[in-house]
Amino acid sequence: MRYIIQMIDNITRTQMFITTHNSMICSGLNLKNLIILPKNSNKHPFSLIDLNDETCRYFLKAPVADIIRYVLANKVILVEGPSEYILFDNFYKKIVNRGLYDDKIAVIDIRGLSFKRYLEIARLTSAKVAVVTDNDGFKSKRIDNLLKYEIDNRIKIFYNSNSILTTFESVLYEKNKDLFEKMNISIESLLKDKTESALELVNKNVGLDVPDYIKDAIEWVRN
Repeated sequence: MRYIIQMIDNITRTQMFITTHNSMICSGLNLKNLIILPKNSNKHPFSLIDLNDETCRYFLKAPVADIIRYVLANKVILVEGPSEYILFDNFYKKIVNRGLYDDKIAVIDIRGLSFKRYLEIARLTSAKVAVVTDNDGFKSKRIDNLLKYEIDNRIKIFYNSNSILTTFESVLYEKNKDLFEKMNISIESLLKDKTESALELVNKNVGLDVPDYIKDAIEWVRN
């Protein structure tokens, strides 16, 4: 695949149109070249040609498997890591009594703190995007920087307002403290292996109470 991308990229004298659903091809040939044909026939095709160069370089260096699903989605929830991603469908069912897929809402795990790269793309699409993130104790300007991307009714940032509870796991533990104590699960064990802990909670189907900021994100994005 990388060889094919390099070969196509080296063709300079010919205009070429490539149809693909492959995220690696799209990011590998620069997202500025991407023209989206929406699934909804009522929507017109649109281009990412106005995407800034820095964001394009980011996705060139770190191709994202879900970038096409993200760009094509009408409603998206961006989460910070695999723990939130694993538990999110359970949270959604707890709040609205149906699945994410039923409401055609995509959850994307960005696996880090690259929200702004995704929000640069969201500015050029018509998608409704909710960002669910840790507050990190408000020690940095990261939340303030993310809030600059908010667009009324299109992009909104959701985070826990308690500066003592800095991570998703700490908020989840506090919200379900009695349950976790009965299960002999400590906050230390949740933080030690976040992914395994999340999988165990899903497999046991323990009926977790949903943190307020996540509930707010769910209710906002689906309306």
